[in-house]
Amino acid sequence: MSLEMLEIIANEMNIVQHIRDWKQYTPFETLIRTILSQNTTDRNAFVAFDNLKAQFRNKIDPETLTYADPQRIQDAIRIAGLHNQKSQRIKMISKIIYYDWKSDFNFIYKAPLKEARQKLMALPGIGKKTADVLLNFCGKRPILPVDTHITRISKRIGIVPKTAEYDDIRRSIESLIPADKILYIHISLIFFGRKICKAINPHCSTCPITHLCPKNGVKKV
Repeated sequence: MSLEMLEIIANEMNIVQHIRDWKQYTPFETLIRTILSQNTTDRNAFVAFDNLKAQFRNKIDPETLTYADPQRIQDAIRIAGLHNQKSQRIKMISKIIYYDWKSDFNFIYKAPLKEARQKLMALPGIGKKTADVLLNFCGKRPILPVDTHITRISKRIGIVPKTAEYDDIRRSIESLIPADKILYIHISLIFFGRKICKAINPHCSTCPITHLCPKNGVKKV
């Protein structure tokens, strides 16, 4: 039943263009976009990233941002919120990647998955979700990033118990789907969480899986 619900959700959400948009970015650009998306809307993160590119003549790479004036970064990403904190993080990460990694992201494709994940998570402010985004979106590795929407939905529809944490959720969903469908399921669940299975007042009456969902934690009206 869990697999059936995931398949229905994936079929209902129109995300092909969204996946295509993400695939045009390099691993470093994806990392910067993910940092900008923290605690803000996708729209604001996209605008901030485009502003940042325009600020540096469409060149977003570790060397450019390592030597960039921090104030120029702050001004460009202001719309994404927390611009001071995010600009500092971007500078620190850019320097590590430029000086220590020599701007080399080949490890996300070739290193053992656990090792590649740990290396990404050693960057300041980079947690499991951001590391897993790079590994899956760019490295095409079989790992599912888990955000707040996926956490809520997986518990609400009964894939995992309410006490499940990040890696429990990730492994449970990964066990249900083929590796090449992970990205599609990941983004489908996020869209589903935004449009239908909301944290407050979920749209159960129009939900495509309402006949299968146990609605765990949803207040009965």
